[in-house]
Amino acid sequence: MKKKEKLKEYGFDLESYEKARNYELESFSVDIVDSLISLGILTVFIFFGTETLFNFLRGLVGNIWAVRVLYILIFSGGFFILNIPTGLVSFRIEHKYGLSHQNLFGWISDQLKGLAINLVLSLAGFSLLFWVLNATEYWWLWAWVAATAITIFLQFIAPTVLMPLFYGFEPIDDEELKRRLERLADRAGVEILGAFNMKASEKTEKGIGALAGIGSSRRIILSDTMIENYSREEIEAVMAHEMGHHKYHDIWVLLFVQSLFTLLGFFLIATYFSPITEFFNLGPNISTLPIILGLMELVLFTLSPIRNGLSRMRERVADDFSLRLVETPEALGEALVKLSQQNLGNPAPTKLIEFLFYDHPAGLKRVKKAFEYKDH
Repeated sequence: MKKKEKLKEYGFDLESYEKARNYELESFSVDIVDSLISLGILTVFIFFGTETLFNFLRGLVGNIWAVRVLYILIFSGGFFILNIPTGLVSFRIEHKYGLSHQNLFGWISDQLKGLAINLVLSLAGFSLLFWVLNATEYWWLWAWVAATAITIFLQFIAPTVLMPLFYGFEPIDDEELKRRLERLADRAGVEILGAFNMKASEKTEKGIGALAGIGSSRRIILSDTMIENYSREEIEAVMAHEMGHHKYHDIWVLLFVQSLFTLLGFFLIATYFSPITEFFNLGPNISTLPIILGLMELVLFTLSPIRNGLSRMRERVADDFSLRLVETPEALGEALVKLSQQNLGNPAPTKLIEFLFYDHPAGLKRVKKAFEYKDH
């Protein structure tokens, strides 16, 4: 009861809170089922399918590079098809809670675009992985270098190449808002290369505000669902938070931490690679891809609470930066309440759920800090 009283005190609608809790529970349930199904499929494939597929392809085409390409295409495409049922359940949940009004054709189109991007990255990354695996005993180190480079490259091209594949963009036409954001960036000491309106309302009701990209690709992105429903002060406060991440190089910090986790994963895989592949009677070839992916996912999942904890720390720092930078600190609290209810984020999860799965502090904590900041 005390939690609900606090939520009401800081402007949260209790009906929206209950709806957000139900949405979170259903979404988590689907994610867990999807992970278990994927793990089960991967396990069965490792025991009964991967060697058979590799031998079939080797007999069919002979050339090892062609075998790798065909294996990657079949493996990635197969997983895509097998994950469609849980994807459709998630699609229905988004509609059930009024967060999406994208039709089925549009959803399928986005899934196919995602598959195409995944195939391009998989063909490049996995082909390189198995080349270095057979070229040097330090393959795990070179694989880590390549994975890190690809991750940074994706961060760079995301706002200019990847995101426009899924949403329409145009420069923000509110000149006053644009000037305010430019002055805000000057005060923050963060260089921006334009502010853009993302046509998110064609697919979702969620509000989205970000400072996306790194270096020469960095730009402000605001969804039309946010521009139309938030005051300029609220948008300024949200973007000041995002600028705080770039001011303190949080993007690079989190990329560095994730890169260290990936390095640890590759090192552990390399350490136990021989006994594991001997157990499954597999050679050092593309047939071991499911094992490498499964072990890497296990390592990253195990370490995810650490990354989430660091992320929550950086989010608190970015909130503090916003509160110091803007003229109306309470606008951040007002915006966070709106975002929580618009996106159906649970503002008051249990401590365990927040510790394990949340990369942002609970919404109630952030709103409380923003509204009480003026008292400091």
